[in-house]
Amino acid sequence: MTATIVALLQLALAVLTSVRGVSALPAETRNQALQAVSQAVAVATVAMSTSPRLIVEVLPTSNDWPTVEKLRAASYRTSDGNTVRLVDGIYSYPTSGSASDPGHFVRLMDSYTSFGDLNHDNFDDAVAILKTHTPDGAETYTLAAMVNRGGGVLSNVATVELGALANVTYHRVERAQYVIDLETAAGTRKTLKYHLAGNRLVAE
Repeated sequence: MTATIVALLQLALAVLTSVRGVSALPAETRNQALQAVSQAVAVATVAMSTSPRLIVEVLPTSNDWPTVEKLRAASYRTSDGNTVRLVDGIYSYPTSGSASDPGHFVRLMDSYTSFGDLNHDNFDDAVAILKTHTPDGAETYTLAAMVNRGGGVLSNVATVELGALANVTYHRVERAQYVIDLETAAGTRKTLKYHLAGNRLVAE
């Protein structure tokens, strides 16, 4: 029985390592894998109930990992210096209510989210991209470094203004470095690289 449980945990650890190693993995696939890992740990805990704490501490639970769903309900620092909390991926500023008012809002760009370890603590963090739409119709984009505090808590420790964009073609966190290929609204293509230094995203 013990050998079976050890093999189960080893398999769960292999799945977890693989998931963490592929930051571009779709959020749904990542969540399914983490759910399977959590279930494996739960089964092992029940089977070895004489020492549950030992088994539970072998692997972190899925709640310790960042997801798009958590980012859609997180708080962010905006370009105007304020902090806003998203609801279902969006924060809407109060408007005049008139039909001519196009609105002022901040939206999480789900598909542009990258996961990976930014601060060398062996836990995945996230880099999100926010779009801000202002009442004059302008749209600007902001990078937000979201550090994993554990227990499902994500903190926006640093931001970088990207300005107006036409497209993002590539984004990834690897070896604590964030890389993004983008095209500006003016048609200029750029590759930007950053690393987290305290509460700043530093360009390389």
